[in-house]
Amino acid sequence: MSAPSSDDGQDINAVVQAFRDDPENAETFTRVLAGAERERAFKTDGNVFLALPTDPRSGAGAGADHPVPAFLEPREEMAVDELAARRLISWPALLDACRWARTLEELAEELWMDEATAECRMRHLHMSENAKLMEVWADDARAHGH
Repeated sequence: MSAPSSDDGQDINAVVQAFRDDPENAETFTRVLAGAERERAFKTDGNVFLALPTDPRSGAGAGADHPVPAFLEPREEMAVDELAARRLISWPALLDACRWARTLEELAEELWMDEATAECRMRHLHMSENAKLMEVWADDARAHGH
């Protein structure tokens, strides 16, 4: 990959190559399987978010010497919780459990999960999952005369 120098004299190619050569970046961005994993996540989750936080003062990337800015920590924690809940609770398992569970406690018990994870999974349903769940609950209510 090659890129020209910027107007301020920064060697853009050197910056891009350093990013590509960093082993930590390779795990998420530059190795061949990383692209396949992101593509699979996009197809199953519907969204893929890649964040490259920078220091607002210097523009330097986050890393061991540049921790994630404090204002991004809650958002990052929420994204991690959502991803963990989605990976721990598959859609078929959630749909099956929702057919009979009437409380969050029952749902978590059926899924063999803690209530916080079950609640997080329910709170972050994809639009198509939400539509299917509403359909299943409506069918169930009709079947039971409600």
